[in-house]
Amino acid sequence: MLKMSKSINVYVQSLQDVPADIYKQLYKLNYGQRGSMRDHLVNYRHADTDSASVCYIKGRKNLIKGWALMFEGLEKNEKEVHLYVKKVERNKGYGSALAQVARKQFPNKKLYGYHEYSTIFERSRIRDAGRQTY
Repeated sequence: MLKMSKSINVYVQSLQDVPADIYKQLYKLNYGQRGSMRDHLVNYRHADTDSASVCYIKGRKNLIKGWALMFEGLEKNEKEVHLYVKKVERNKGYGSALAQVARKQFPNKKLYGYHEYSTIFERSRIRDAGRQTY
């Protein structure tokens, strides 16, 4: 667990090591058919290699407030990052905390993110490939 501030604890794990109860929440907590986060989650969870990791923020009763999925990009020196924060938990700094963790986990990698509606990636120096802002 990484402590990002007094009130935000971010848990980082290999996707293969995520407990079943947390995985079920991650599976439900995304843009569904409007994005590819769920598809990547399922594919990397069942992959032969342990090449994806997640970071997440838990609230009361172990409920996930937001999470990020990180995996290899198209190039060797790239990582792709997908973020999602529950609507009721937005504008509280959770997305920024998740983006900061991604940056700390991969300091020497180019990070590319996919998020249609947020400026988190711009603030965190993660390139948003979804909006082509390079």
